[in-house]
Amino acid sequence: SEGMDVAQSFADMINNTNSYLLSTLPPTLNLSFPRLSTDVHTDVLVIGAGISGLTTAFLLKQAGKKVTVIDQFTVGSGETGKTTAHLTEVIDTRYSVLSRHFGKVGSRWAAQASKIALGKIAHICSELTENA
Repeated sequence: SEGMDVAQSFADMINNTNSYLLSTLPPTLNLSFPRLSTDVHTDVLVIGAGISGLTTAFLLKQAGKKVTVIDQFTVGSGETGKTTAHLTEVIDTRYSVLSRHFGKVGSRWAAQASKIALGKIAHICSELTENA
């Protein structure tokens, strides 16, 4: 029972956390969209409307794909809205573990991929801000 109380307290804390991102959005910004009511024909379906999903959709759209994004809740309401969205070069798996499984080259590729992704997201944000 004590374990369940701790788990529930943690879940309550996470669900009631409001990140800087969500707390600084304009109140008039609509992050909710209607449920799909008909079949949709698309090239790519992206599941998740957080930073990763929306970045993926944006890049695919730029590449000429017809993209549909779905999310269980509202835009940014998951990991993105409850945390820092992991916009960091530090990844969940330690580099020592990656090195054991994929060698030093594989570990370096993971680090480089994180850095490139951060740079790409920063570039997209900069472009969109300039064009707003």
